[in-house]
Amino acid sequence: MRSFLIASVVLFLTPLLGGCDRILGKDGNQVQRSGPEFSYTLIDSSNSMISDSTTWTRANGPYRVTTEVHVSSGGVLTIEPGVDVLFDTNATVVVFGELRAYGMVTDSVRFLPGDAQGWGGIWLTGYSCVGKATMRYARISGADLPEWQRLENLAIERLQESGIMVKPRVRSGGAGIYANGQRCVLDLAHVVVSNNIAAAERDGHYSEWNGGGVYLADGAKASFSVCTIRSNVAGRGGGVSVVGSTSSAVLDRCLIADNVSRMGGAAFDISGTAMLTRCIVVGNTATNVRGTAIYSRSAIYSCGTLSILNGTVFGNSTLGSGLGAGGAIYVIGITEIANSVIWGNAPGSFAPRQLLSRLDVRYSDIQFDSAAFPGTANLNADPMFTDPVDRDFTPSPYSPLVDAGDPDSPHDPDGSRTDIGAVPAKRVR
Repeated sequence: MRSFLIASVVLFLTPLLGGCDRILGKDGNQVQRSGPEFSYTLIDSSNSMISDSTTWTRANGPYRVTTEVHVSSGGVLTIEPGVDVLFDTNATVVVFGELRAYGMVTDSVRFLPGDAQGWGGIWLTGYSCVGKATMRYARISGADLPEWQRLENLAIERLQESGIMVKPRVRSGGAGIYANGQRCVLDLAHVVVSNNIAAAERDGHYSEWNGGGVYLADGAKASFSVCTIRSNVAGRGGGVSVVGSTSSAVLDRCLIADNVSRMGGAAFDISGTAMLTRCIVVGNTATNVRGTAIYSRSAIYSCGTLSILNGTVFGNSTLGSGLGAGGAIYVIGITEIANSVIWGNAPGSFAPRQLLSRLDVRYSDIQFDSAAFPGTANLNADPMFTDPVDRDFTPSPYSPLVDAGDPDSPHDPDGSRTDIGAVPAKRVR
């Protein structure tokens, strides 16, 4: 089933960042690390505990990880441009201190499977300590949470059989990145989070783990700038999950594409705050009856807000049916949508439970059954994208999106009134 899921979401895999695909295998993730031509630094039990300032350099890379990397409170792990961190076992990077992965536009930092089938992702903990990760031009791919949990449980069973009592560690999700705690801070720019798995099938049912790409819980805060969250798989929230009334995610100019989950395909927001500005949400699939692109349940916990500003939500689908089936957005909460396009989703744009929802939709182009969606200056017209098949969502010169956004919103880069959608029109002067 895993191969089926991944095959169903790996679409349009053109390189997105310089240096992200230096020596990838055919599967886009795993790197073959055998042979005398490769020199490397081995990370094992002798050097995996980081309690001070430590730098992994390109000159000493790649780094082959054979055990859990532990960045203690007060410790700082800095990773230079061009470094590959390759996992030869299903290990994880646990951060109580600070992780700094500073790639460059032509030479990114990459966290990938090495000789292992997958790895355990990056785990930030921020309760009594500060778990912080700052990443620039980086890639996080190939993490496999079900396999990590399976091996974790086996190791604990062996310890307990030998008389050593160990409390099991259980993660709720976040195959690629798991951030848990009110002091967790995640700051990502130009980062690709792709092909991570936080789902398992048992007796024909998916597990309920959240956030195949990223999971934020219990007050964790994250910002994403010009990031790609693509082709991740989860029981809920294939791309991103924001859980807990004080958790928040701010996404700016991001692509959330081709993720798969049982409920919300792109983002699953139970009670936190999620704001998407100039983001493209495309090609995500929900295999059950919840909203495909975004599933927001803020009102259940009487707090939280979902905002989509100058967004494009296109070509998402759900395999379910009924009241909860919304091709784009399933809303039970406080929701703001402005200057956005919601079009070409199956079976539809919204499946809101109106009695529980507070919807503010304005200056947006919403594909709707009849007239324009209720709200100020909304449209129900073909957006006339330049080439939506190849995911060029630039409005054509005669598109109704041009100059149709809120006049009080910030102007487009050329100084004109904002267009509706994530990508402004190209103007000939």
